[in-house]
Amino acid sequence: MRFAVLTFALISVGSLALLWGCNDDEDEHFYDPYTQGGSGGGSGSGTGGGGGTTPDYSTPSAPTGLNCSNVGTSSAPRVQIRWNSSTNATGYYVYRSSSSSSGYQRLTSTSNTFAYDESPMTGTNYYRVSAYNSNGEGSQSSYTSVNIASSVQKPSAPTGLQIQNYGNNNLPDLRLSWNASTGATSYDIYHSTSSSSGYSKVNTVTTTSAGVPMPANGNNYYKVKAVNSAGESGFSSYVSYNYTVAYSPCNPTVTASISGSTCRLSWTFPSSSGCGRPTSVRVRAKVSDGNWTDVATLSGTATSYSFTCSNYFTSQGYLYVGIIGENAQGSGSTSKIYNRSTGTWY
Repeated sequence: MRFAVLTFALISVGSLALLWGCNDDEDEHFYDPYTQGGSGGGSGSGTGGGGGTTPDYSTPSAPTGLNCSNVGTSSAPRVQIRWNSSTNATGYYVYRSSSSSSGYQRLTSTSNTFAYDESPMTGTNYYRVSAYNSNGEGSQSSYTSVNIASSVQKPSAPTGLQIQNYGNNNLPDLRLSWNASTGATSYDIYHSTSSSSGYSKVNTVTTTSAGVPMPANGNNYYKVKAVNSAGESGFSSYVSYNYTVAYSPCNPTVTASISGSTCRLSWTFPSSSGCGRPTSVRVRAKVSDGNWTDVATLSGTATSYSFTCSNYFTSQGYLYVGIIGENAQGSGSTSKIYNRSTGTWY
């Protein structure tokens, strides 16, 4: 009986010792999920420790499938731009240019795969799109384009064209007049010596009447076009004036000045009875061999001209210049001489 009691006591004491030992050796026997390895991505030496997912620092690829179209009207255009979504994109930038290869400016940004250009340019609009996310903006897509025609229409050709001479047969002063064309902002005046071809522009005005240059000898034909931002209208019907040169130009009055190496000549042809108006004016100077050469040939209405004259001085320091006015009947001329040593013209 004593033996049985003693055995029980040893077991009880051993149990206490065992319990005390577990509490004391905490580092060796307790499991800590923050320092010990385990399944998953924790650190430590346990089974399954280490590893984890590598962060993605890439930007989205360029959108594909870009296309656009005018979903508005001709007078109020509105361009819709569409594209395919890019993986990992959180938004998109839309760019526009008037050139396919350069000059793109950011138009808008959106989180959708479509956008609108509410104010497209007249002409061809080019668009590119890029995708972005928290890592930044990716490269731009290839371009798409749409042409927006101007809503402004060309004006109709002017009507009622007339010509009147406010001068005389010897010295005509011609003026054209016509009816206004709806939508026109200006008018181009054309002249030819043939009724059917060869018209060249001689003036542009914003009124419905204008003078024209001195006519050529013979038949002169005039037409007018109306103009606005959309372009020129067709020609009006023509009017004509026949000018017969009765007299050759009389000798002009010429004044001359020199500043450094530049000469300036000014002239006036007489308009008195018996003096015709020149249809062309030649500015001349003498060269070193004593012969005259043309410096410039101007229209008959020109009244002055400046040119570099330092190369035309003779070895004695003289400069010879002149003005010749010509028409179909002949010519009139005046010369001037400059003396460098005295600084005077005569």
